[in-house]
Amino acid sequence: MKTIVGKTAIIDLSARTVAVEDTPIQLVYHLLGGRGVNMAYLYRMLPLKTDALGPENVLIFGTGLLTGYPVPNSGRMNISAKSPESGILGDSNMGGFFPAAMKKSGFDRLVITGRANWPVYVLLSNGSVEIRDADPYWGLIVPDTQTALEQDLGKGVRGDRSRRGKPGSLCHRHERTKKCGRSLRNGGGDGVQEPEGGGCSRRCAP
Repeated sequence: MKTIVGKTAIIDLSARTVAVEDTPIQLVYHLLGGRGVNMAYLYRMLPLKTDALGPENVLIFGTGLLTGYPVPNSGRMNISAKSPESGILGDSNMGGFFPAAMKKSGFDRLVITGRANWPVYVLLSNGSVEIRDADPYWGLIVPDTQTALEQDLGKGVRGDRSRRGKPGSLCHRHERTKKCGRSLRNGGGDGVQEPEGGGCSRRCAP
């Protein structure tokens, strides 16, 4: 079990702080991963009567227990938060290269709170987390953003985009469809299948 349970990064964009903790093994035993563990973090961290479009909402990217391993249909992750549309749970599932790249970087889960005062992205690389300035990419169309990130971070960057818009809702994209928000690059990890390149996921101020 230790080889497939990684870290959870709790990222506060308002304070520009990052706390990294072990994903609680008891949660993995009972809930396995993905949506189940995401729900446990939402229950623990989401205040009552939270404004879904406010900085107090919690946005969680959570991989499955076997994400990144050579197991059929395992390359998935869940994105969870309070939904601005329904006022209750908002949850979606995605695949592509990003979930495996995130797991390869040593992280099972990104728990993101707050709101940046200017465009930033979060880079995950070899078990480390950095909040970086995204001004160089602001205003670029998606393919140009991908190209610029590859030039700065290395060829084959993988990613996801999420955005807290105004007006509107939280939205998610993958592969070459990221433009503002958070970021990740592939790193080391025992037994995890390494996709080509790394990964990038980002979040921004509205």
